[in-house]
Amino acid sequence: MQKISEVDNNSDLVPIVLLLFANLYTSTVLPGSGDLFRVIYYFQFFLLMYFIAVNFDFKFLLQKIPTLNFINLFFLLSTLTLLFSSFVKNIEYNSKFNSIFKIFSYFILIYLCFYYLSQRLTANDSLFEKFLDLIIFSGVILSLISLVSFFTGLQINVTYPQMATGVFMHPNTASHFYTILIPILLYKILSGKSKLVIILPIFLLCVTALLFTFSRAGYIGTGLAMITLIFFKSKKIFIFSLIIFIASYFFIINDFIATKEDSSISRIILWITAIDMITRDSMHMIWGYGVFNALEVFQNEKFFFGSREVVPDPHNSFLLFSIQFGLLFSVSLTVFIIVIYLKLFFRRTNLIIKKHFTQIFLAISVTIGILFQNMFENILVYPEYYVMPFYLIFLGYIYNTTILASDNE
Repeated sequence: MQKISEVDNNSDLVPIVLLLFANLYTSTVLPGSGDLFRVIYYFQFFLLMYFIAVNFDFKFLLQKIPTLNFINLFFLLSTLTLLFSSFVKNIEYNSKFNSIFKIFSYFILIYLCFYYLSQRLTANDSLFEKFLDLIIFSGVILSLISLVSFFTGLQINVTYPQMATGVFMHPNTASHFYTILIPILLYKILSGKSKLVIILPIFLLCVTALLFTFSRAGYIGTGLAMITLIFFKSKKIFIFSLIIFIASYFFIINDFIATKEDSSISRIILWITAIDMITRDSMHMIWGYGVFNALEVFQNEKFFFGSREVVPDPHNSFLLFSIQFGLLFSVSLTVFIIVIYLKLFFRRTNLIIKKHFTQIFLAISVTIGILFQNMFENILVYPEYYVMPFYLIFLGYIYNTTILASDNE
């Protein structure tokens, strides 16, 4: 492989674009999505092999091994604990091909999205903007489909006819897309990178589509992402925007929230079930129950706490990772993410950081929005769907910018 920053065309990105499209497609109710879902881990592996075959050369073997700094230490710890949990402590549950390939899919997404694609985007501002434009183009199509099908009654997803899910399989799956998309549109408005007469109607279209998903977690994630981006851009605009957000909540958003049945108690029961599984004994607290076995145990256990919801997981990303791979993995991964933000903060005066200020603010807002949304959901930790790869791309952008800044000090 060439040095990533020296790649002068985009043909190397074809397998990654296919991967993103495949993960997005499995999140829908479109024809064939279920069939693709059943083989998605194998398809991701095939795309990795395709990527290596197309881009490999012997220079790759001579590339510098990343320095074992404070950030990489926690990444290494996360990797080792995940592998030890999966193939030593829970090997009896993870010995099937499907389990092995799902665990391997985490590393495929980390390499292709967090490491490779994010480096390409960091090294090429034009490519970064094209990447955002592709998301916006997809978002316009998905939003129009969602709203047209909702208001005409010709719902594509017949399971949730009262919500604007569009082609997505669940309202919360749809709302995550807007948590990514709407901050990007706001970034285009605040940075002046797109004509306001074009981008503002698109922004309003997508906000409307989000509102009619009736996803409370989506409102929280998107709202926090927007507030974060505005805060970094301008403190004056932030104060004015905060007033607008508060007014919008009382006069608009609260009415949307009120139309949906309150699920707070049932959500708490799911969390209690997961916490009970984690604290049952030291073995399961540290090493979890296995990538698929954890979900089977959870579905049985939740009935003892009175939950009758047809949900397979605790609706909290930290808790889901903890019952799958143990607290040692979840905590080390959380610290890894926090340290990335901290390292960026302490290097905020670096010239490289200043050069990418606006893009970094966008990446921070998207990742924070997704993280907070997944305190009430957990689609983020599923490598089968689109949220994890997109989150890894933006988190990788922050990581690679700080690493680039470190190298130039």
